[in-house]
Amino acid sequence: MYMKKLISFVLLLLLGFSHADVILEDQHAVTHKIYINNLADYGDYAFFLVVTDNSGDMLVVQVDSSEFPDWYKFSSATLYAVKKSDLGPMKSSINDMPIPYNYEDLRKANASIVYGTPSRIRTLPNNSTVTGIETHYKLKLENSTFTLEKVNETVGPLPDPDNGEIPYYLLIPIIGLAILAAYLLLKRR
Repeated sequence: MYMKKLISFVLLLLLGFSHADVILEDQHAVTHKIYINNLADYGDYAFFLVVTDNSGDMLVVQVDSSEFPDWYKFSSATLYAVKKSDLGPMKSSINDMPIPYNYEDLRKANASIVYGTPSRIRTLPNNSTVTGIETHYKLKLENSTFTLEKVNETVGPLPDPDNGEIPYYLLIPIIGLAILAAYLLLKRR
């Protein structure tokens, strides 16, 4: 009876890790960096990325450098622009904004959507030699509407895939099976 409980426990442990966020078998991970080249040209505006996850929860992140913040692959992201003067008397400076930022504060400050918010590439088929992508955009303001336009995109090659390492996702089942085998061998003696 004890053995059945132990085997069940070990199997439960191993199955618990099988529900991980994994890359499909015929795909490989890609690092995708996004830049807004002329963000500093719009010093009268503050830019915020609103990231919405599958449950509807929102995270608001200030975009204060040319490199775009990252977000989880199953979330959606929208870029907003707010005139710094519309942040209110108590929030006349971006540094005075509460952290974490609040979507309601953006709405009250008349935030406007920046059209063309980019999406990230997370994986590519294994027959692609690309492992890194850099995409550069520029902001454009016309008739009080911001848009993002792609300026250029550079890609990097795939490194040699045969590096002799054991894939990390195989380590947990191998360790679990080794523990179970050691237990069974010791119990026989």
